[in-house]
Amino acid sequence: MNNINLLVPDKIIKSRRKTLAILIDREGNLIVKSPMYCTKKEIYDFIFKKANWIISKRQNKLTNKKTIQFIDGETLTLLDKTFTLKFYDKTRVKIVENTIFLPQLNYRESFLKFIKNLIKNYIFERVEYFSKLYNLKYKSIKINSAKSRWGSCGADNSLNFTFRLVFAPCEVVDYIILHELTHTLEKNHQSGFYLTLSKFCKNYKQSEKWLKDNAYILDLV
Repeated sequence: MNNINLLVPDKIIKSRRKTLAILIDREGNLIVKSPMYCTKKEIYDFIFKKANWIISKRQNKLTNKKTIQFIDGETLTLLDKTFTLKFYDKTRVKIVENTIFLPQLNYRESFLKFIKNLIKNYIFERVEYFSKLYNLKYKSIKINSAKSRWGSCGADNSLNFTFRLVFAPCEVVDYIILHELTHTLEKNHQSGFYLTLSKFCKNYKQSEKWLKDNAYILDLV
């Protein structure tokens, strides 16, 4: 894809907003949010003013976009630990030191089951730890397959987390856990929420930046 094509919007969303805005989504798509009255020329003039930023962001996301190939000897990092994938003629996943042995048949399903169990154990343990440490009450924990919502806290303090967090550093997963536990006290994202969150997670802004810059890593499968 050449640079000119990178400046062609994949979607233009018009609404009653007052200003133009540009978004590069997780897939590297260029989305323009526009007031109803803006002409096509005004939209493209706005895009060209931001051309360098758009090209840089889209090239980065499109270059880094990848998935697990499931080939023998492939390496990947799960919760800060680097593993090598190997295939063997058994029916269950086996871990030997830093090697994940996958069955040759149904390897994808077996791998997904393995990483979902891995992140479930980590999250359940850390939620329990933090809830006791900071005296935060929650109702339940569930692991889902969400692609863009890393975690949520329901009105009844039920917690939900995506299994894709298994590809994030432990520090970032802990941040997501503390973020949702903070919602058991503060149900919105107003100033009181971040003031409370900062007491539990002093470096939360670093984790937010990691997620903003590296969200594509969480979409490997």
